[in-house]
Amino acid sequence: MLKHHHLLQQDNLKLQEQNRYLELLVKDAEEKVKEISSTLQKGLVNVMPSVTVCNDLLEISKDNREVHPTTGFASAGSVVLDAPALCLEDGYFIAAGQLNGAISLWSAEQPENDSDTTSKQKNRNSSGTLYRFSTEKSSSDAEEKNPLTKQSTPLVGHRGPVTSVKWIDSSNLSSVSLDSTLKIWDITTAKYNSIALECPSVSHTIVDNCFAIASCTNIIFFSDPREPTVQSIDNYDIVTTIAKTNLGLLIGTENGKILVIDPRMWKPYQSIQLSQAELAISKISGTSEITVTSFDGIVRTIGNELPLFVDKEFVRAPIMGSIIGSCCVSISSKNDFIVSGSTDGRAIVWPKNGPSQNLQHKGSIVYDCVNVGKFVGSFITCDNASMLTMWACSFNEMIK
Repeated sequence: MLKHHHLLQQDNLKLQEQNRYLELLVKDAEEKVKEISSTLQKGLVNVMPSVTVCNDLLEISKDNREVHPTTGFASAGSVVLDAPALCLEDGYFIAAGQLNGAISLWSAEQPENDSDTTSKQKNRNSSGTLYRFSTEKSSSDAEEKNPLTKQSTPLVGHRGPVTSVKWIDSSNLSSVSLDSTLKIWDITTAKYNSIALECPSVSHTIVDNCFAIASCTNIIFFSDPREPTVQSIDNYDIVTTIAKTNLGLLIGTENGKILVIDPRMWKPYQSIQLSQAELAISKISGTSEITVTSFDGIVRTIGNELPLFVDKEFVRAPIMGSIIGSCCVSISSKNDFIVSGSTDGRAIVWPKNGPSQNLQHKGSIVYDCVNVGKFVGSFITCDNASMLTMWACSFNEMIK
């Protein structure tokens, strides 16, 4: 944590130095404009080029201040699970599907002083609050005000690792597991309905109140809870992940392709080869802000219209591991961050402008991450050390 604070201070000093340099350039340009303007009065020089230069410098200075705030992310608190979580989903609560087959439910609340009951209650009833964790706070102070709170005893029923969880509504969620079952849970009673599948499943999504499930083979299962049987659709490639997005139903394959599926006919009507190395797509996240991770070590954002195209690529450097999960964290309309897990024990934060940031974890693998919709600029990660960690936007000052 101290090292992180020191690096932030170094970044602050660099930005301040850049701003001073830009201010000097602007001042020098303004002096030149005044000098040339006085000459213009004598009819000797056209002043417009110098005015343009001055305005450009002013715009550069303004843009630099807006795009490079002195900001980063820091841990806002963590909890230890009874087994590592492999997948996360934010909804009514934060659901963590675990290696031991359990699903734990957590809530994230803004820590307040215990004496400030009114403020605490007001904050819990509000949404969209910016969770600010100042770098001036000590790590011990952050731990004393842990935002993560367990909501109930774990949901127990799966006999294998839980690989995917999805919220249906505020009291029901679904999950798939390597035990070859789909379970639909009522969290108010901790009871479930179980649907048998032909083989282990690694990912699932909800389409029109039905479940589309990616297995460890080239089969996609389609389950309607109102029907007694599960349909299976053969795909040409082995399916590694599946997600419902604003662009349609997307599936990722073992050889690095993304397919757009028509759920009415269950046939792909477009495909794009994302990984040129033909390595597996590990996860598709988001509905409008879509991120795709691949074992080729690149996180890609997908454009928000068809046909599919890659909007931007974020390379894994400077870590050595693979990229295995990602999400988009929004700070403001001009300041979005892509966050991903890795097999190098770090979560990587890529701002759309500026250098990346590595967030070291206790475990050697960061399995997944999910943005916390309740708090702008916050997200949660899980690792193989059974840690569930909440991260928050950390800054001392925004340059305006």
